[in-house]
Amino acid sequence: MTKTEAPSLSFLNRPRALWAIVTPPRKKSSQKRGPGLDARKTAGAAPWSEQTRSYYVRHVRAFTAFIGRSPDTATTEDLRLFQLHQTQIGMQPPSINSAVAALRFFFTVMLERLDLAQRLTVVP
Repeated sequence: MTKTEAPSLSFLNRPRALWAIVTPPRKKSSQKRGPGLDARKTAGAAPWSEQTRSYYVRHVRAFTAFIGRSPDTATTEDLRLFQLHQTQIGMQPPSINSAVAALRFFFTVMLERLDLAQRLTVVP
């Protein structure tokens, strides 16, 4: 891959894609729902909004672009340098912490790399 090529995001097309995992299967209910009930609350709606899912994908893509290769090859040093980079470019703590949450989810659920997820640091 040359410097001008974007890193491959093909891992997001796997069957266990990020947006597929964050949406749990709907629970079947034998109870009839009244017309006034919010079906999303009673049908086992996903715990994350569409906006959260898009933010998580955006943060994983930013990390992927930063390291310049697939994130499944990431090291603890890559994570440390990424968080240092975020601080150096003036990213505010809430945004950094949002990236931490997204990357923790990604490394824990998608890649089952707890060693990397535990190395991410929340900014106070």
